[in-house]
Formats: sequence, C-alpha cells, structure tokens
Amino acid sequence: AVLVDTGVGQSDLTRAALINHTYRAGQSSWTGRPSPLLVGVGRSRERINQGRHAVLVLQRELATGFVGRLSAMPPLSIGWLQADWMHALPFRTGSVSRLVCNLSLPYVPSPLAALREWHRVLHPDGCLIFTTFHPNTDLSPLYRRHLRQANQDEFSAQAQPLLHYFARLREAIRHRILHTFDEPGLAALLGQCRIASFRILPIFDGQALVAIVGKQNSSSSLH
Repeated sequence: AVLVDTGVGQSDLTRAALINHTYRAGQSSWTGRPSPLLVGVGRSRERINQGRHAVLVLQRELATGFVGRLSAMPPLSIGWLQADWMHALPFRTGSVSRLVCNLSLPYVPSPLAALREWHRVLHPDGCLIFTTFHPNTDLSPLYRRHLRQANQDEFSAQAQPLLHYFARLREAIRHRILHTFDEPGLAALLGQCRIASFRILPIFDGQALVAIVGKQNSSSSLH
C-alpha cells in the first residue's frame, strides 16, 4: 500500500500512521506482507525538513518505549518528496492506494485542477480523503471551548498566537482570498471532475468539510 500525504507541514498524518503501525507491531502477528510506504510531499525544502525532523523525534520516542516489540513487523517505510503538488504529483496514474490532503485545497490556485490530479494518481481501489473550509468557517469559538474545558487561559502566551491566526484565517475566508465550499458546492466541484463515488461530511461543528472519494466510476456514494 502507498499512502501519500500532500502539503506536509507538521506531518501530523505521518506521525499518526507511525504510532498506529508501532502499536500493531506490538499487538499483531506478522503475516509477511511488505510494510506500507508513506510518502510526504511538500512544496519547499523547509517544509520537508520540518516534517522529517518531527517524525525522527517521534521515531526515537517510539523506539525507546517499544523496545523488543518492533521486530514482529518491519518499520513503516517513510519517504519525502519535494514537488509542486498543487499542479502535478510525481506518481504514475493509478499507483497510490490512499491520498490524504488536510486543509490544503483552500490554498491551491485551481481546486478543479488539483482534484483531477489527485484523482488521476489513485489506484482503482484507492481512496482520496481531503478536508476544506466552509464559507462560514470560524475556528476561534471551537478553540476557546477547548481552552475552557482544559481550564486554560485564552490570554496565555500559548493560546494568543493561535487565536490571532484563526482571526486572520476568518478574514481571509470572508474576503474570499481562500477557496471555500458548502456541501452542494463541493459536490458540484467533484461532479466537474467526473467523480461520481464520494461522500461529504461536516466536521468541527460544521466549520469544515471532509470528502471521501473513490476511484471507481460508480453512480452511488461511498459507504
């Protein structure tokens, strides 16, 4: 299996996959299948280095906590590619099992061109998962709720930069600097790509959307 994370930053997906694979190594018997290949794709060397460093730190932590358990399964294979994924992905048509793009579609020059390219590289049984902002997205109330539940001060040095970022993000969305979609609009965009097999769900209390896209040209939605 080949899993691609486009638009890497902090490499949250890569780290989550690494933790999951390490847990499986300690809990499951190995069947001899090859380890999945996870590829992080970023536009700049700075982003790639940032993601690689975060993953290396986690790998050291996991190796310390799971001594003797990792021999049951080969380690998760992780690769990094610097490429302009907004226009073209350096993968053969139909070669990617899973492609994940988290909150990157709003920033691409052409969402239509990006989706067509992401769909092109999917394996016939593959799956594309991406998230995008809603036209009314404002993440500040959600973050403030989290702070209250955690009994943390929203005026702290840790909270203020994030709240400032969310305010800037809200203004960018309001002034239509970023691409945003409601459910009918996102469904229409997928239809323009001739994608018939998909499912769209609201997340973050409706502040954003997640789309799960299949490669098969089926008239029915994914279940």
